[in-house]
Amino acid sequence: MKTIPTSWPYISKNEILSARKVLNEGWLGLGSYVEKFEKKLSHYLNLKNRFICCVSTGTDALLMSLFVAKIKRGDEVILPSLNFLACAQSILLCGAKPVFCDVDEKTLCIDVEKLKKLINKKTKAVIAVDYSGNIADYKKLNILKKKYKFKIIQDAAHSFGSVYDNKQVGNFSDITIFSFDPIKTITTIDGGAIVVKSLKDLEYLKSIRQLGYSVQPNVAFRNKKKLAYDVKNLGFQNRMSNVHAAIGLAQIDKISSIISKKRNLCKNYNYLFKKIDKVITPFSTYEKVTPFIYYIRVKKKYRDRLRSYLRKKNIFTGLHWYPNHKLTLFKKCKKGDLSVTNKVASELITLPLFYKLEKKEQIYIFNHVRNFLKNEK
Repeated sequence: MKTIPTSWPYISKNEILSARKVLNEGWLGLGSYVEKFEKKLSHYLNLKNRFICCVSTGTDALLMSLFVAKIKRGDEVILPSLNFLACAQSILLCGAKPVFCDVDEKTLCIDVEKLKKLINKKTKAVIAVDYSGNIADYKKLNILKKKYKFKIIQDAAHSFGSVYDNKQVGNFSDITIFSFDPIKTITTIDGGAIVVKSLKDLEYLKSIRQLGYSVQPNVAFRNKKKLAYDVKNLGFQNRMSNVHAAIGLAQIDKISSIISKKRNLCKNYNYLFKKIDKVITPFSTYEKVTPFIYYIRVKKKYRDRLRSYLRKKNIFTGLHWYPNHKLTLFKKCKKGDLSVTNKVASELITLPLFYKLEKKEQIYIFNHVRNFLKNEK
């Protein structure tokens, strides 16, 4: 059996031709392809009275979302500790304080009941992370938001293309961020996007993604009447490039087939692994969600040895994620009861999931997991 990676981008000739076209045209930075990609994303997500801004990475999208939420020094932002470390780092970069919350054991999304115990007058935002095939409980989160007056930032890096409460992801939080890195559901090689609820916030995002310019340099360059340059606020160099956007345009054209294939692969994994008592499969049925990863849980005593065994069989696996509160950078941060996070983080294994994965490869993976576990007590 050939090597089976944990993930792999679905790149075909259309993406290559799209990138080549931009390279031949010569305008490589922020430009018309980014605008086209933003419009296509808005249409696909069925955004109603919401606006989208594309940026250089999902991590930049997280940081910029905190700027839009007006997070400042001394504020507290609650987030799950079972998380990519970019969330907590972005909070620190704003001078604010991460507060780590536990996750629900079924969904691995933020535990709303435990969240209640962490809210105080300093709480200005909650970053809710959609984990794999599950989406956080935004109905309950919105009830808490109305009571305590904080912003909800939806980290939808795992849930692009999913539906919640009959709405496309991107339509029910104060701010939503997406990631389009090399192994996400769709890729722009590197890239991200932020969805906001007002044109004012959109203009602010467009300004800070390009060093604070009130008029984007590509727009000013083509303005024959007047060269309009002014900078009113701090900014970054976090724009998406035309090259990345061109690849994104080719990717979004095949989003339906990507979603269908990944959902079917996850359903098949669930079917296979339900046959093994020592494996816990995701709670999701994958009817309305599009997963970025597929995970299983096994007892802590098996986990690392199983990963090593699979590696010897040319099956690569991953870990999503190491708890943030155990990292040196965040050890002094405030936290609640993290008993579920501590438990599940030692049990999780991310199995291969990508568009070109075949069912016979899934069976190969399943058989080796089963063979390993049947000899374990």
